[in-house]
Amino acid sequence: MALQDLTPQLRTRLRKVEWMVVLFLGGTTLLMLASLGWFIFRTGEARGWWVDEVPYYTFVGDATGIKVGTPVHMMGFKVGEVTKVDALPLDQLRSWDYYQTNQFRAFVGFKVRDKEPSRYPGYIGSDSRVKLGGFPVEIAGGVVLEISVGSMGGTLTTTNLEGGRIGVLSDKFAYDELSGKKDSPNRRYLPLSETEKGYYLPLDQSETLLAQVQQVLAKVRGIGTKVDAALPGLTEELYLTLTNVHAITAQLRPNVGPPGALGAMVLPTNLVARFGQAGGLGDLVLPTNLNAQLIATLAAVPGAISNLDQRTASLGLLITNLVKGTAPLGNAITNLDLTIDNMRSNTVPQATALLRTLDSFVEGMKRHWLFRGAFKEPKAEERPVPRGTNSVSAAPNRARF
Repeated sequence: MALQDLTPQLRTRLRKVEWMVVLFLGGTTLLMLASLGWFIFRTGEARGWWVDEVPYYTFVGDATGIKVGTPVHMMGFKVGEVTKVDALPLDQLRSWDYYQTNQFRAFVGFKVRDKEPSRYPGYIGSDSRVKLGGFPVEIAGGVVLEISVGSMGGTLTTTNLEGGRIGVLSDKFAYDELSGKKDSPNRRYLPLSETEKGYYLPLDQSETLLAQVQQVLAKVRGIGTKVDAALPGLTEELYLTLTNVHAITAQLRPNVGPPGALGAMVLPTNLVARFGQAGGLGDLVLPTNLNAQLIATLAAVPGAISNLDQRTASLGLLITNLVKGTAPLGNAITNLDLTIDNMRSNTVPQATALLRTLDSFVEGMKRHWLFRGAFKEPKAEERPVPRGTNSVSAAPNRARF
């Protein structure tokens, strides 16, 4: 039916419906574009697309655990991430003795976000240092780069150039700082577009957690070697001492039990008065030959005890060093255990919530009319009942018509 054949009232209503459809489609399109723009904006803000990033770099001897995306921390905040990890070329490694002196073998480049209102590069000075933190195990959090805050006496590594552009301190100034040239004329700032690697921050090679664990294990191995070397001498001295004590007890035993020996002579009271006289209790308890042997044996005992004391003194010192050396290892294991517990407490609830959400989603799909057929269970095939069985059948209709 042509539009001209309709009545004026119907034509007016159709035009209104057409305008409503056009407005609905236009509003839907605008809402979709606004949602897409908001998603792109939030994603760019989270990934730093709209934030200036200041480049820095450093050198390390071993890049184990460091990769692109490794977080960079400062003052407990994540301020950036690693952008490049590569081994130093051999010609560059041989061109400067600074690499060989510090045993640097790898290049690590990273960027720090310059975002309002924090302005993290403003805390980095020429005297700031980079330190390797964390533990080179993924389950324990992995390695992180930690930047120390510069002092008030240091020079800031960034500044605002003409036009509001961010400039990074010239890399030549870093080398002059290392060489002790405080009044170098190369103190100038370059725009971020004119610098490739950024500003060099020296590596702080102080004791890290991994280095402490390695040193403790080395000390434990050294102490174990010393103990193994000292044990044969100590056991030999102890064996000789026990042999002498056994000989002394063997000589004293015959003079205690028989009649007229020490056991019988101690009980009478008249012998107590004659203890110090000739033939008294002293002579009866310690005969002449036994007295001489006992004196000779006891004279040798102090020397053996002194040797044993000297030997055991070194063993006690070794054990004390072992206890002191293993204390950092115990702390490191405790920190690792706490880290694993924190990761478990953060991961298990999230995984449980995800499984519950998936289960609710699947149950909802089962009840939906569109997906209900995909979850139907196949019906069991009905087998015919064979003849001649004792199955109960319906009674025949005997009604007559």
